[in-house]
Amino acid sequence: MTEDSKTISIRTLLLFHKDENSLPFLKEKTNIVLDSESFTELNKFKKYVVNYCGINESACEKGMGRNVYTKLGRQYKDDKGKVENFSINTQQQWDHENTFLQSERSTLIVSVTPQIVVFKKKTPIIQIIVNNDETTTSEQRCRKRKTEVQDNKSLLKKIKMGETITERTDKQTSELEDFRQLIKECGNSVAVNEITVECGICQKKYKVEADRSIASKVSYFRRKHFDACTGKSNCKSICEKENNQMKSAIASWLTRPSKQDETTANAMSDDSDIDTDLIVTPSDG
Repeated sequence: MTEDSKTISIRTLLLFHKDENSLPFLKEKTNIVLDSESFTELNKFKKYVVNYCGINESACEKGMGRNVYTKLGRQYKDDKGKVENFSINTQQQWDHENTFLQSERSTLIVSVTPQIVVFKKKTPIIQIIVNNDETTTSEQRCRKRKTEVQDNKSLLKKIKMGETITERTDKQTSELEDFRQLIKECGNSVAVNEITVECGICQKKYKVEADRSIASKVSYFRRKHFDACTGKSNCKSICEKENNQMKSAIASWLTRPSKQDETTANAMSDDSDIDTDLIVTPSDG
């Protein structure tokens, strides 16, 4: 923890538990910044931590309900990596432990568990989880997932039937844009739609698997077509270059006079018996 005038920053680890006897199913790291006045009273500090980290909202999103129990502690790690944990349940403990939080080796531990209300009348024991939205949240997620699946099936059906797609959901639009950005790295290839890619080298269109993730679609296109197309393109370029070089060499060889032709021309000139004075030119006319 560092202190600058009245501002304090605390290294914090949030631990979310299904119940107080279970191991945390999620860990989140954060830094809490507050003024020194909020650092003295335990209850005031605990409320600040809950509001600052949005613990109630986060717990509700994770299916724990908004009514949760928050417990504080301090974790210390020495030079050899040994870890020790210290509870902070009372104001006296907090007065003692908060001074050690100034050490760089200390971390504030915030354990979050669902609040449970227990009614006892000998037997039986009735346990009621207060404001637990886990079932509702799960049902909502399930319905949302089913809706997304139906939307995707409808979209793919329209694409396969050759219909013009004029409308997509926000998630479908975002995923298509991500697909186009990734597939562009394959030689400026273009994602025509969710299952069709136009190769940036041969300009031919190829299908990819519809039920794959975006990264898997790109990998599938590379493996099934792009790598081979790139090799063919390079081979074609090399062959064309070699053919051009060969044609140039042949043309140069054909236009160059041979040594035999030069020898024959010189011999004819030396053996000629014609008197040059007898040659009539047009000017002598």
